[in-house]
Amino acid sequence: MQKYKFLLIVAGVFLLAMPLSAQTRTGTIDGSVVDSDGGALPGVTVVVTGPALQGNRTAISDGNGEFLVSLLPPGSDSRGVLSLSGVDPLEQVGVAVVIANVTQLDVTMNLESFGETIEVTADSIIVDTSKSMIDTNVSYEMLDTVYNTRNFQGVMNMVPGVERNANNPRVHGAADTDNIYLVDGVDLSDPRVQMWGTALNFDAVAEVQVQAAGFPAEYGRMQGGVVNLVTKSGGNEFHGVARYIIAKEDWAADPKPGTSGGILGDENRPAINFGGPIVRDKIWFWLGYEERDRIQSFPRYTDATVTTQETDSSTYGGDYTQAKVTWQLNPGNTIVGFWNRDPIEISDVWGRYYLGPAVDPASETTQEQGGYNYSLQWTNIVNENMFLEAKYGRYSGVINITAQGPLGPD
Repeated sequence: MQKYKFLLIVAGVFLLAMPLSAQTRTGTIDGSVVDSDGGALPGVTVVVTGPALQGNRTAISDGNGEFLVSLLPPGSDSRGVLSLSGVDPLEQVGVAVVIANVTQLDVTMNLESFGETIEVTADSIIVDTSKSMIDTNVSYEMLDTVYNTRNFQGVMNMVPGVERNANNPRVHGAADTDNIYLVDGVDLSDPRVQMWGTALNFDAVAEVQVQAAGFPAEYGRMQGGVVNLVTKSGGNEFHGVARYIIAKEDWAADPKPGTSGGILGDENRPAINFGGPIVRDKIWFWLGYEERDRIQSFPRYTDATVTTQETDSSTYGGDYTQAKVTWQLNPGNTIVGFWNRDPIEISDVWGRYYLGPAVDPASETTQEQGGYNYSLQWTNIVNENMFLEAKYGRYSGVINITAQGPLGPD
């Protein structure tokens, strides 16, 4: 009997915890419907659609006129249609859905209205009063507009309370090993060094949320910040982006007299992303590829007295490649598969990254890093108040350091 009680407790905790975990990659619309006199309207059918949502999601307002639509993919252009028998439908456009946030949608329906559908357009300002968490959400549209380093660490640096620390920022004074990095709801932090473990093609990113304080209990194992990143899924229309980033050392200003200048270099960074439907409203895909080809120059001392400097070079090469498939088996069941690789090789790594100009060239090394990860997720919507989710993910990464020549005194 004691064993069965234990199993029931474990099952109960599992069911209660899973909705919190799944909310990390989706958003919720919580709303109410009243008439022109402020009275609650029960029985109103609410249908939500959007370019990031396969098919639609439906809810019915209860006796208090309230409705809840959860597990919605993020996007700023969702659309809700509210209909009641004998009353003209009311269409609400431009509804913003944000990762791990609740969008409040309060609607007034005129029971005396007849004629065409009424369309209401308004820019939504998301203030989620149901949470204590302090977070910042950045959409792909904003990332594509403002200057940034085209990695999620650069997005973290935009957030108040975050201290820039190379590629491992610190949040509110915590260590750079105290952060969690989620991609589509799967933790892809490096389990060995406890830092970020995966580099991504940035045009494959749909939205990034950085949680800086006031975390829910599901994040109890960390003290820094949470980078919560959702990748693109495709859609019912074919679309994509091709990008070519190029940099030249000759384009930089000359250093001040008597100084060696900063680390400069040449870079070629082509990228292409493409997605769309395999079967409309059923199976979507997204494919992405980004090449990394960079040569950077840096100063290095060449004599034992550490007085004479010359310029050396370090290469950085590899690729970021992604593939994602989203399959809605039926309105209540969805399967998402994601795969990513990010192999990178860096030459002359001691002088470029770690020990600086004083390193002996004879002890230089090449660093191989990156690897691959994949995940498979299944979501079952039982009803508007309960859903089940199962995930499987694997992460494999390496940091290999190999000698480029005879070992020197370092």
